[in-house]
Amino acid sequence: MTPSPSSSFYDNSDPPRAIHIWEFPKEFWVRLDAGMVRELVDCAAESVGDLKQLVSILNVSKFTVYNSRAERSFIPLPTLLKLCDLAGDEYAIEQVEPSIVAYKGGWAVKRPIRNPKLPLVETPDLFALMGHLMGDGGYSGNEAYYANTSPSLVDKFISLLRGVFGDVPNRVRVNRPEGARSISLVWFGLTVVQLLRHLYQIDFRTFTARVPRRLFELPREYAAAFLRAFGDDEGTVHDDWIALYSANQELMQDIYGLVQAKFPELDEFGALKEKQRKSGTDYFLHFRTGAFTRYEALIGFTHPKKKQELERILTCRARGWRKRNEGATRKMILEALVSSGFLTRKDLAKRVNVTYSVVRGHLKGLTYLGFVRVGGKDRGAKLYEITERGRKILRLPSLGHLVSGRTYQSKLDILKTLAGEPLTTKTIGQKLGRKHDTIQHQLTRIGQCGKWSPGLLELGLVDRYESWGRSDPYVYLLTDTGRQVVEALDTLFTPI
Repeated sequence: MTPSPSSSFYDNSDPPRAIHIWEFPKEFWVRLDAGMVRELVDCAAESVGDLKQLVSILNVSKFTVYNSRAERSFIPLPTLLKLCDLAGDEYAIEQVEPSIVAYKGGWAVKRPIRNPKLPLVETPDLFALMGHLMGDGGYSGNEAYYANTSPSLVDKFISLLRGVFGDVPNRVRVNRPEGARSISLVWFGLTVVQLLRHLYQIDFRTFTARVPRRLFELPREYAAAFLRAFGDDEGTVHDDWIALYSANQELMQDIYGLVQAKFPELDEFGALKEKQRKSGTDYFLHFRTGAFTRYEALIGFTHPKKKQELERILTCRARGWRKRNEGATRKMILEALVSSGFLTRKDLAKRVNVTYSVVRGHLKGLTYLGFVRVGGKDRGAKLYEITERGRKILRLPSLGHLVSGRTYQSKLDILKTLAGEPLTTKTIGQKLGRKHDTIQHQLTRIGQCGKWSPGLLELGLVDRYESWGRSDPYVYLLTDTGRQVVEALDTLFTPI
């Protein structure tokens, strides 16, 4: 897929602008404060003769003029503009605008915006609102809505409405589907959506939403606010990628174009992808791990869980070691389950300071051995618990180091072979069909954190003495601890 529009077209950033009431849609209705409305109507009537003449010139119902003068109703925006023209310079629309106490998107639209912030100033928060409306927002009938499972994001959205537009009436309804997370819906008047659609020539429905062209002309902190809000709703954080997604192909192409134009340092790590689902095709903008640090600094997340997950992944990548000794992470997983009971994969990843995918691999091996099992679910996520076999493995001295995904079986085979009689490394290798060097390595190597696990000799599971008259310098035999391990092998290391 080709990103659109071309980033070379949008090189210069324009300053933000103030949007005045005369730029609002002509179908809007406004209300003025008590003193101004009387003065304006009387001055306009005087300039043309009387109220009757004014009604004729304005070409509106006399009740519209009389009621507006009596402060009992809203008046159409075009009527206000004509009144200001007739009243002269003293009542120019620029002078009257601060006296507007409310406006709404039409005569029949309910729940007007009161104490409005005029002029409407282009700020990052304005474009963050648009990002949320394109993510988890929409409109139906005379109302618009925003939905999210995060209460903090819902509160943030309401704060954005008030901070950008003024007193926007809203109500919050919480849906609690059985077996799923609660969803909070914010319902508010359609006026906000009508105004944004008019000013930026955009829509907010699933398949018609587009990125505002204006974002390509403004400084990139405006684009960052839009992308952050959209990612809070339609983004996901994984150990290996960050993705923004939508069923709207053109919207995702626009978003990729915005990233290329405003954040070229992320472009080399990004790519558009698509995935077929039963309900249709989803389109993804993927950022690889190389972009994580820059993405957090330039765009980031407000969604608490997504923000926390990205911070956790970056913390894992910034740690002083790349890989623990074999078996150490599995032992830490078992210990975490002993102390806390039921934990999800993500909970365990945070506890042992590794990525989610690493924990998933370890849990697969531990489940195979019967050391852990799935004990239930929490909102769709599997809850793991330690089994009695897992508790036994932790009670055995040094055995935690043998629970490695790659070499534990080889070490256990060596211990079983030594259970009968002391042997040299050469003889052990012949019995197991393995190289002499491999056996020697697993018996004698010295453990180093981040590189390899200790050998059986360092673990205290085997001992050795000099072998006089043999080609190998040492003969190896089991210690008492080693014999305890061998006795436990048949029951503890037989897969379930």
